[in-house]
Amino acid sequence: MPAVQMAPAAAAVRPMGCLIMPETINSWQELRAAENSVLAAVRAHRFGAQLFLVNPLKFLRESGFIVGEYFATQLQDLPGVRLNPAGAYDAIAADRHPICKQSITITTLGLPAAVGGKP
Repeated sequence: MPAVQMAPAAAAVRPMGCLIMPETINSWQELRAAENSVLAAVRAHRFGAQLFLVNPLKFLRESGFIVGEYFATQLQDLPGVRLNPAGAYDAIAADRHPICKQSITITTLGLPAAVGGKP
């Protein structure tokens, strides 16, 4: 099972004590394999679910995950991500976006075992 590597500036232990293994997320399959660590990062931030839904790439990188460039492009090309206004992520992080008034919980990434392929 692939593990997840932290960005150089990040600690070896993620928020909430989740250990991180050394690899980069390069595919949907690797994201699925890192699901528990990703969900821990979402839970660790006050608006983690909102931030992840608005811009999963930015959220993952700000949470210390290393995301390969090919997969980063795939995340940015998701229809829901492309439609979000450029400043939405920062507005949510600053508690200035209307979505901050909604309680959102992510309990799974919902990625099936057969999702994605080789980059």
